[in-house]
Amino acid sequence: MKVIRIITAFIIILFISLCGKAMIPVPDEIDNMEILKLVGLDYNKNEDINKRSSLSLVMEKEESGSDNILQTKKEYEKVMNAKASSFNEAARKMQFYTDKTITGSHIKYFLIGEQAAKSDIDKVLDELSKDREVRLSSNIFLVKDVTAEEFLNEMVSAEYKLSDMLSSFETKNYEKTIIEYLTISELLSSKLSESGVYVIPTLKLKNSSNSITEVKGDKEEKTTEIKKQFEVFGYGIMKDNKLIDYLNENESIIYNMVINKSDGGNIDIEDDNGNVISFDISDISSGYNFKFDDNNKLEEIQIKVEFRSNFKESQTDENITITENIKKYENMQEQKIKKQVEELIEKSQRLNLDIFNIGKKFELKHPYKFRKIKSEWENKYKELKITVKVNASIDRTYDIIKIKK
Repeated sequence: MKVIRIITAFIIILFISLCGKAMIPVPDEIDNMEILKLVGLDYNKNEDINKRSSLSLVMEKEESGSDNILQTKKEYEKVMNAKASSFNEAARKMQFYTDKTITGSHIKYFLIGEQAAKSDIDKVLDELSKDREVRLSSNIFLVKDVTAEEFLNEMVSAEYKLSDMLSSFETKNYEKTIIEYLTISELLSSKLSESGVYVIPTLKLKNSSNSITEVKGDKEEKTTEIKKQFEVFGYGIMKDNKLIDYLNENESIIYNMVINKSDGGNIDIEDDNGNVISFDISDISSGYNFKFDDNNKLEEIQIKVEFRSNFKESQTDENITITENIKKYENMQEQKIKKQVEELIEKSQRLNLDIFNIGKKFELKHPYKFRKIKSEWENKYKELKITVKVNASIDRTYDIIKIKK
């Protein structure tokens, strides 16, 4: 019996020794990992088969520098790119470009080039959704006019890190809701909707003549021109797996208001003399009402937008605090927003794309009536009668008074 126990123990020890690495996962040391925050993906079916899939990684590096006696470490970014027949093969190639292990667990932002979105965005999304290391909570963007690789190559020489700027934009969204950040999981969910229509936040390179002036000591002055910048352009409109059109900044702001995704913003109006009065707007809400004729046929869709506003800045000589003028400014706000909403609706009907998801709202409110026209909805959207009503309320003047000269 004792011999059997000894032999059994020996076999167990031998088994663990031989299979230990497979049974017990070996964690990767963080020093051996290449921490990535930004990745660019491009796909062009017109390229040579071995170059169709392009993967661009933004890596943060440090280099030693010296400032007189003090030794410092300067951070910088560089873009590494690999092209292959598939993104999987491109990722394998990339592993040999660095002495560290490349992992996707820390990636916060994925950028997709315009050509990939126009040809077939699923070629990119399939890879992201299947990669077990990629977090589905990561944000995704389109890049207008250029490839993701070109965009990243331009931005690595900017004054600030691109990942930090994108993170800053997200936290400052309440100042002016131009876009709603979109996660990979939210995007995949939108793609599964019956309409197949969805929007993706879009970035764009811009030429800038801005500059930063530094003054050191009494007269020492240094001016640096800021050449590399980007802007939040708006949204890319997608239908199934292809990019159809864009919503620019102003259209995107209105779009967010209509779909109840706006945290706030501002509106500027002009008085009769062309002077500007600026307002903060908040508590924005939109509602949808469906009207039917005597035969229960959909006759009209009413969209009602409501918001509150407060005086922020006034360049007019008028007394802006009297009731008569407040009513006038409210009416001017209503007319301006109404016109912008109507123009956006006209654009969506011209494209015949229900970007507001009105069909889903109709189905939720009147499921039996919607069922009768469900098969025709996509083709009939462009012919629908959609009217807009806007209600603005100026709540506060913040005790603004005119300085007497």
